[in-house]
Amino acid sequence: MKRSNLLRPFINRQPFPCPHCQAEIQLPEGAENLTSIGLFVAVILAPLFHFWQLSGINPLYVFTLGSALMLFGLWSQKLVKAKNPQ
Repeated sequence: MKRSNLLRPFINRQPFPCPHCQAEIQLPEGAENLTSIGLFVAVILAPLFHFWQLSGINPLYVFTLGSALMLFGLWSQKLVKAKNPQ
């Protein structure tokens, strides 16, 4: 994407031509919400639960939940057709 100057429109969620069919596509709003939530749970909450030593909450389970959320978020990110092609 960087070689074909499509990285900036992709990151800014602007429509850009599909390399296969030349239809206008874009990254939808909120596409990475689940990935961000999983990252927060795995990287921030799991170590805090380990540090606080809360009884009844195993930090390994919290880390596993965050990792699963992150992987599902990455798997479910899809480019969509642009609603207002420019």
